[in-house]
Amino acid sequence: MHFTPEEMTDFVSEFLGPRLEAPLRDFYAGLLASEARHFRDYLALARTAGGDDAAGFEGRLRALREAENALVTEPDTEVRFHSGPPEAA
Repeated sequence: MHFTPEEMTDFVSEFLGPRLEAPLRDFYAGLLASEARHFRDYLALARTAGGDDAAGFEGRLRALREAENALVTEPDTEVRFHSGPPEAA
């Protein structure tokens, strides 16, 4: 599953926003905005570093997206910050 920064912003404002007190809601909104900027900046840097090979860049981005998706959705033997669900005992 992949969310754009805009989709994450919508999620926070529509789902979390009404459930949080203003200071915490504002904190998460600011954190999300910062993460969205990082997302755009890193993609721009990667495109620049990749030169004219747009197809290669998109292929590599797709591979990274698939690997990250597996890391957070497939069962894991250890609980870590970005691990998947705990493996059934």
